[in-house]
Formats: sequence, C-alpha cells, structure tokens
Amino acid sequence: MVEAGRIYELLESAGKLALSHFLDATPQRKRDLTYVTEADLEVQDFLVSALGRLFPGDGVIAEENSVRKDPASGERYWTIDPIDGTAPFVAGLSTWSIGLGLLESGSPVCGFVYAPMTREFFHVAEEGGVFRNGRPCRMRTEDAIGRDTVLFAHSRVHQVLRLRPGYPGKVFVLGSACLQMSLVATGAADALLVGHDKIWDLAPGLAMLRRNGGTLRYLGGGEVCMGDLLSADPAPFPMLAGRASIIERMESFVEYGTPRIAV
Repeated sequence: MVEAGRIYELLESAGKLALSHFLDATPQRKRDLTYVTEADLEVQDFLVSALGRLFPGDGVIAEENSVRKDPASGERYWTIDPIDGTAPFVAGLSTWSIGLGLLESGSPVCGFVYAPMTREFFHVAEEGGVFRNGRPCRMRTEDAIGRDTVLFAHSRVHQVLRLRPGYPGKVFVLGSACLQMSLVATGAADALLVGHDKIWDLAPGLAMLRRNGGTLRYLGGGEVCMGDLLSADPAPFPMLAGRASIIERMESFVEYGTPRIAV
C-alpha cells in the first residue's frame, strides 16, 4: 500500500533539494531543445533511489537521461518528473512542480504533485478521494462556457492550435502540466489543453482527474491510454483534460489541423 504521508515526506525532501538550486540554475538544452539543470538531475537521482528502497519490485520511468527500470514482476511503474516546468524554474517563477505517478497495467492509480514554492501538495492514493493540502476536493460542475471559465494551456499552444475568437473565458499558462492537471482535478480550473506531453507529465494528474470523474482525450476523439505511452514517446496528438461535458464544449473552440483520429 502506498502511504500518502510517506510520499509527501519524500517530495518535501526533493523540493528542498530543488530549492537549493533555485535562482542559481544554469540550464542546458536537451535534444528536444527543452531545458535541463543540475536540479532536475539531482532531484531525479534522489527520487529514483528513494522509490527503489520503498518499492524495490516496482518499475520506474523517469524523464532525464531516459531512465527506465522494468518491474521485477507484475506491471507497476512509477513515473518521475523531477521538475515539471524547468523553464519557469530557471526564470525564477513559482509555477513548477515535482510529479510522481503510479501505474498498474497501464492505468494511473496514484498521483502525487508537490509545488515547493507554495508547499502545496495534491494527491490521490490507491483508495479514497483527491486531496489538495489534505482537504478533499472535487472538480468544477459548471457545463456552460462563459466569462468565468478557466482553461489552462501549454506554453507553445500558439504553434499548433488556435482558440476561436468566440471563446469567452480565460486562458492561463503556468508551465507545468502536472500542476495544471492537478488544479483542474481539484476544481481550480475547468479544463486543460495539453500538447504532445509524455507519460511523466500526464500520469500524476490523470490519476486525480479520473478519480474525480474527469477524463483526458485526444483532440478529435479517443481516450488517452497511459499504457500506449510507456515507451516514453510523446503523445501523438494534443489533448484536452476535464469533465467529458466541458471537453465536448471546449473542443468546438479549438482549431486543430490534424485529421481526426479513429475512435
């Protein structure tokens, strides 16, 4: 059984390690042109080692340096995003997080996201509800899209997508998919427009989202399956996260040129 308290302690320690580099991080460019820093690598090494001690039989898929360990038996994998939002981290902003997800047979069953700058902790364990700082939370229930609708988006949404001028709501970009999906799952926003993200960006928040009745779908149709992303390849299409009813309405405001995928 995964104890939320134990994972919080783990992430709090990882957060302190990341903060020791904050405002003093020198980024390098990876092959995909995204940032990596010594903080990413140190936090990831810490989490890989800690999870190996706590759950020695489980597999691990981590972002940096293509770290992957298959499970000794069964199909349990931990996903690790040591700093989700390295660009905000390097810029000295507060909107970055550390994400851990647990998948069984390709399905996210636990999710833990910690934002060290605000000390906020979002989680869902194998049983029970979804929590933000120990307080149970649910998703927003408003179906209509209006002035107070909040859509989170990824930072390069303008390069592949376009919101129609008739969209009446607000668009926020925090730079951390883990954090943004956690906020949708706990009722701070209505939906999230995700790019071609990878399994470690998606698994922690998706566990919370699904527990609260939400979903993650490819634009044009088709439920996102984490089992298809175990290879650590990017998702093939952009995605929308939220309740199914709000996603259907939101999709009518999003222009995306790729042909619809078969359902």
